[in-house]
Amino acid sequence: MIDDVVDMCYNVIVLVDNGGGAMAQTAFSIRMDEGLKRDFSQFCENIGMTMSTAFVVFAKATLRNRKIPFEIYDTPNVALDEARTAARSRAMRAFENIRNDVQSRSESEMTMDEINAEIAAVRKERRAMRKRQA
Repeated sequence: MIDDVVDMCYNVIVLVDNGGGAMAQTAFSIRMDEGLKRDFSQFCENIGMTMSTAFVVFAKATLRNRKIPFEIYDTPNVALDEARTAARSRAMRAFENIRNDVQSRSESEMTMDEINAEIAAVRKERRAMRKRQA
């Protein structure tokens, strides 16, 4: 696999403002597949810029927008999607079973006042427990 990767050693010129108005230049190397380099170089030539210019444009857009200037996403994972769908279905069935169980017992639903009173009672008990622990 290492044979498929070529140390591009393509010097990319990055302009850096050194505070005095003059722009200092620095270089760095990028490792990429030889075919990718060839295709990207051809693309850049077709649009009238060098690879170096393309990387500088990318760097400036990234810093200006504070994000990568294009969407990055994963390819669909069918197995994972199917597992998520199955999990959602199981959860929905469980919820429906619980709801049906509660309805079959003829228990009436709580009113908002009853729910709020229950919450207040639990909070009061927690405060009392904290005081005892302190």
